[in-house]
Amino acid sequence: MGSIRDRNVGWLRKRIYLPVTGFPGYNINTLIVGGQADAGATLKLQIDVDTAAGIIGKTAATNRAITGATAATDKNSRMQAIGNGLPRLCAIPGNVDCQGLLCVLAADGVEYFGMIPYDLDPSKEVGFRVWWSSAAAAVGARTITWGVKRGLTKANAIPAVVTTALDTTITAQAPTGTANVLQRGNRGIMSANTVLLDHFFWGFEILMAAFDAAFTEDKFMLGLEIDYMPRKTEGPGRLLNAAVLTDPFGLDNVPS
Repeated sequence: MGSIRDRNVGWLRKRIYLPVTGFPGYNINTLIVGGQADAGATLKLQIDVDTAAGIIGKTAATNRAITGATAATDKNSRMQAIGNGLPRLCAIPGNVDCQGLLCVLAADGVEYFGMIPYDLDPSKEVGFRVWWSSAAAAVGARTITWGVKRGLTKANAIPAVVTTALDTTITAQAPTGTANVLQRGNRGIMSANTVLLDHFFWGFEILMAAFDAAFTEDKFMLGLEIDYMPRKTEGPGRLLNAAVLTDPFGLDNVPS
């Protein structure tokens, strides 16, 4: 009986989803260095109490300010970035169980760092889509462009800076015209053979790169969808991080 190899199997593309609520980093429009904001910007922490909350103040010399929620800013916030107060995690209106990142300015977004799936075939392209929602109940001149940048890191190496755009960038997209629906973003592509055999980790920066001035309604980033071709069988061409599965879990170690 011959060996089973990937070339003999018509694998379906695999899809994984990374919700924004699990991302460790939240981008802001003012760079934070050592816990302090550049250009003298004030660091803020939102305290969601009620729409009539007051302000708890500190002196300007401390470069800290804590503001209470107001009718304009109270959106069921669960978490808020250090910086200018945005972006922050919010419940999508009408559905407290579905949360997204409320993006206000271009370059608002999130950062992710994690291990590359062990069964990813590096010889095939990898696709990326941003899932999102908005409060827009009309289309008009409203479009939004999501951006994804990536970085790839090997073992025993400093994590790569996430600055490289996708090889095929994500194109602009309009809302459906119905508020608070889940929208699947357009697909961007990282070309085949970008991931090398000895890459272990990848990092992403997912941004609301641009939007039309008419798109004034709330815009929520929900998560990142990644699709890729799996490589399941043994042999050359697999990621080296898959080697951890061959001992003691490889076929050679299965009791007869």
